Amino acid sequence: YIYFSITEPLDIIINSPSSANSGIYTAGLNTTLINNNIIMSYMSGGYGIELSLANDSFVSNNTLHDNYYGLYIQYTKNIMAENNIINNNSLYGIYITASSNGNIFNANTISSNRDNGIFIETSHNNIFNSNTINNNQNGVNLINTNNNTFNSNNLSRNIFAGIKLSPTNNNTFNSNNLNDNLITTIFNVTSLSDR
Repeated sequence: YIYFSITEPLDIIINSPSSANSGIYTAGLNTTLINNNIIMSYMSGGYGIELSLANDSFVSNNTLHDNYYGLYIQYTKNIMAENNIINNNSLYGIYITASSNGNIFNANTISSNRDNGIFIETSHNNIFNSNTINNNQNGVNLINTNNNTFNSNNLSRNIFAGIKLSPTNNNTFNSNNLNDNLITTIFNVTSLSDR
């Protein structure tokens, strides 16, 4: 278990941490770099990487597996997460909540998570480009979240839905592959402004 709560920029490069709760947990850090780690939590309820109030962080080239949540983000803005492998977690691959706005996710592989590949609630204006999101219960699940953008993602072979929206507004989906899901998209929205 590695916990950081300082105000100076921090670069984290660790090989194979394991923990009882979170592999890496940051609180109140800005400009955090988390690179090249293999993280699995041995205790039920553990998180691979947990970012809380960690604005402007960069998370890349990590493998996050066999955790409760692979990547957990709350109260965090303007992060970049790219080229991570997030798989075999017992609930969500990526969980974004609590006004975590304006984050960018590029070229991540999010697969074989027991529930949602990506779950977003009460967070807005996030961008997802060229991610592979497959073999999860649902590929992407959005609840009470608006103005997120999904470009050129592969959301295929998810057990139930490729995309689940309930309730959301003004989320944009461009050029995504939605093959071989039981249901392509589930809409349960207050207004049909998702497109």
